[in-house]
Amino acid sequence: MIRRLIMHQYGYGRLFIRTCIANVVFRICGVHAYKISRDAEDDNQVECLVDLSPAKWEKIIVRFEALRKYMLRNDATLIILPSRLQLDNDGNKGSAGDCDDDEDEIPLEDDEINEALESHNDFSEGYVEVMDFMKFHTCLSHLQPHFEVGEETTVIPHENIIAFESAIEEQFHGEDCTHARILKNLLEESNEEGVAQLKSFSEIEELVDNQYPRTFNLEHFQHKFLLLIRRWSDLVLPVPKLSTIYCSTNADGVD
Repeated sequence: MIRRLIMHQYGYGRLFIRTCIANVVFRICGVHAYKISRDAEDDNQVECLVDLSPAKWEKIIVRFEALRKYMLRNDATLIILPSRLQLDNDGNKGSAGDCDDDEDEIPLEDDEINEALESHNDFSEGYVEVMDFMKFHTCLSHLQPHFEVGEETTVIPHENIIAFESAIEEQFHGEDCTHARILKNLLEESNEEGVAQLKSFSEIEELVDNQYPRTFNLEHFQHKFLLLIRRWSDLVLPVPKLSTIYCSTNADGVD
């Protein structure tokens, strides 16, 4: 049903945006951050956030960037029904091809950016903060799940370490931000051969467990991400009338 809804939606308006929100929130918060069961023979284990590949993290980043762009558009609050749910003159549901006569009834799109909203802290600094967390975990995913095992005997393939070092530059483009510095602190200073190497287990453990425990914690990231999405929704999307009615009846003690 959701797939069909997405296929026939116009690329703007509040319903489209709510669908995009559901999509990206599910990918980040619809899974556990870490494995619940450590049983390697458990076939019922689902993919966790810690298991996401760099490619999947990059897709999430693209969706997050797109969501911000859609929500900043002037047409973000328009009510636009999916094309296959448009009604004809007799009140019957029509297909996408049956809506040509009613196009004048569909609010025109306005892709101009709401500059006042764009400058709001949640869409500027708040967005950058969560995006830095996404980039951070995208880089770290090159070392996962080996990195999460947390045992001194754990061996991370050298090609993963090289990819990790390259990802820091690709994601942060040489920016001297906190998240990039923390990631670089996991690496030893370049030796004469210029070969990337991780620091010792005890040094990494100090960084992860003592110096920056919240930064490395995926559950903390999920919490920050969800809070930001909720604030975005409050700023952009009107509260549904049915929700208002439900809240008011509950406040009055009506079941």
